[in-house]
Amino acid sequence: MRYRDNIHKDVYFHYVDSKINNEMFMSVFGHERCSSNKEPLGPMKRDLFLVHYILQGQGFLELEGKKHLLTRDDVFLIPPQTTYKYYQDPDDPWEYVWFMFGGLKAKTLCDAAQLTSEMPAYRCTDPGTRENLVSLLQAPANEVALELKSLSHLYAFFSNIIGERDLGDNARRTYREEIVKAAIQFIETRYADSELRLAEVSRSLHVNPNYLSRIFREIMGISPIRYIINTRLQHASALLESHRYSIKEVAYRVGYEDPNYFAREFRRHIGVSPKRYKAEDSLERNPELLAPDNL
Repeated sequence: MRYRDNIHKDVYFHYVDSKINNEMFMSVFGHERCSSNKEPLGPMKRDLFLVHYILQGQGFLELEGKKHLLTRDDVFLIPPQTTYKYYQDPDDPWEYVWFMFGGLKAKTLCDAAQLTSEMPAYRCTDPGTRENLVSLLQAPANEVALELKSLSHLYAFFSNIIGERDLGDNARRTYREEIVKAAIQFIETRYADSELRLAEVSRSLHVNPNYLSRIFREIMGISPIRYIINTRLQHASALLESHRYSIKEVAYRVGYEDPNYFAREFRRHIGVSPKRYKAEDSLERNPELLAPDNL
């Protein structure tokens, strides 16, 4: 049987004439190595499920009003009749394998793989998923063999993803802890960004905001939003104690665009105003200021 190896082509796609199985079938598959100036695809909708696996580079998916940054070994799903748009990062354009599929069991398998419009992306750790999809591109010339081969790759894809995500209780707990740890690291590096929100944190981890908020509260005892506030005010306290910056400068340095709002938040959570906190710290450092001659 003669095979066509298409991984070396920048753009390739092949339709599958599916006649054997109506429970699951692949309609078309392909490969693309995007140029930095390729036009975005969408906004649009399709009638079938669409999956991409990123071989290298990175890009963006906009789905249901949410924007996802996607990189190497990420897989993302676009469900039927869902408005989407995606495009490469011009500084690091992506390369991916993609395929469209449908069938009576298609949604059931997507749900089992935890790939939905709310959580469309997943980072694969099993190299077998990549190998399986690259092998898909070695399309047999015989159309019947092509249909059978594409179907086997489709089932193998879901077997890999579902198996990887079907974790035991201990592993699932570890997974939640790793998600929260990654969220904390992201917050610690981005707390000074006034635009930092829960949505941005969850988007960076490819998880649903409600799910992140729930597991964060379970593990840390507070919400992610409160953790962001605490982190900002902790750094603000250190800056005030350094006596190197004005209160206005401190507010800007910890992510507050409005110094007055910063002052109100500081008083509400710390118990004193930034001005008094700074003054009381000066007295602690220099108790001689309380001497009669200095009053």
